[in-house]
Amino acid sequence: MLFFQGHEWQLVPGRSVLEARVGREHRTEVTWHWEAHFIAAGGCWRRVRHADRPQLEVRVGFFEPKVRHWTELERVSFWDLENRENDRIFTAAGLLETRYRPGFAHGPEPSRLVDHIWRVARRDGHQFTIELAAFANGRDIFNALAGLAVAPDGEPAPLECDEAFWRANAQLYLVETIPFGVVHVEVPRNAGDPETHARQRARSLLGLEEPHWWEVRDFASWQRAEWQDHCGDLHAELHFHDRYEE
Repeated sequence: MLFFQGHEWQLVPGRSVLEARVGREHRTEVTWHWEAHFIAAGGCWRRVRHADRPQLEVRVGFFEPKVRHWTELERVSFWDLENRENDRIFTAAGLLETRYRPGFAHGPEPSRLVDHIWRVARRDGHQFTIELAAFANGRDIFNALAGLAVAPDGEPAPLECDEAFWRANAQLYLVETIPFGVVHVEVPRNAGDPETHARQRARSLLGLEEPHWWEVRDFASWQRAEWQDHCGDLHAELHFHDRYEE
């Protein structure tokens, strides 16, 4: 379920996923990301090709769940507005971005969403139901509404943006179920067995057992100008809970 721009939306399952990225030991070890892709649906679009319909991508990156096992994601919640971290560029809730494309003849309209709250409502195996409310035009709702409420002494009163306010006023609101199953691992170039190294890192940091599919990429071998000087780490992509399909 997604409310945005007045369309009826349908989730694109193969392109919607929750994933982890595992860095080298001396860097930030695990960063978390999820994305959900939607296409306009309903009777009015039945005879319109998918490529010509409105589309929307919702991405949340670099959120901080503070978990040591992937199943602990079911307790993730950034729904508590009392703990807003105004002194940080990226809060623990992560960076939320959208890319809305009205149709084939239009380019995508990106927007960094300044204010958002979200949580994992439930987990069923590796499927996570996510609830998110956001202001999708990039404005800061707290600054925009500051001073509209006035106390008896004439001074601006604190704005009470509670849970009901977000649900009623959000420009983008979704409740969708997406799978967890993709892990990207940075592998040292001198690792004797890159595949084993990647699997061990996923097991020790996330509690994941053997993947259903994996691939190790060496960007230095790509015949593309932007990678000619690349001599850094290898990149391993591991898929769990059945292979994630594009």
